[in-house]
Amino acid sequence: NVGEAIPDDVEYLFSAILTGGGAAMNTGSGWVGSLVNFSGGSGYWVIVEEDLSFSYNLNSGLGRSTINTYAETLPHGSEFNVLQSSEQAFYFVDQVELLDGAIENGDWLLSYNGNVLTGVRQWQGMMIDIPTMGASDDILTTDYFVEGDIPTFKLLKQSTGEFLALDGEIAEWSPNGVFTLSGLI
Repeated sequence: NVGEAIPDDVEYLFSAILTGGGAAMNTGSGWVGSLVNFSGGSGYWVIVEEDLSFSYNLNSGLGRSTINTYAETLPHGSEFNVLQSSEQAFYFVDQVELLDGAIENGDWLLSYNGNVLTGVRQWQGMMIDIPTMGASDDILTTDYFVEGDIPTFKLLKQSTGEFLALDGEIAEWSPNGVFTLSGLI
């Protein structure tokens, strides 16, 4: 578990941790996002407030815990496939307000650069990170984000298949960026 693995005496210095397609952000009330457990052999980008030296706490069976696991089943269809890029950023959102109805657990938050899908994340009733993939050396990511682009977001209602455009104050994309949205409408 991310919160258990980082020593308490330096945990407050950790702003966020990124991995391929997932992220965790340290908030005043704990860690949020799709990254809840470290996994042996996986790589991580750590965003800290100042230089520090630390060792992981291994006494809790790092990588073996299934407590607090974030799991999602992607929507069906190849149109929801997103190529993992080495250039990525995450937009954290804890509130989605709809003019008609409400977001429901199991609905999908999608990020786009123009008409190109760049990330998919399932809503599970709490703050979550929406991935946004950037252009890298891979030709298949050419239409993904570059520095300064502004993502757009949509909601896919799982129950009806309806797509809803979402709006809000959205910061410009930057590689390995971690952004908090005040909400999407």
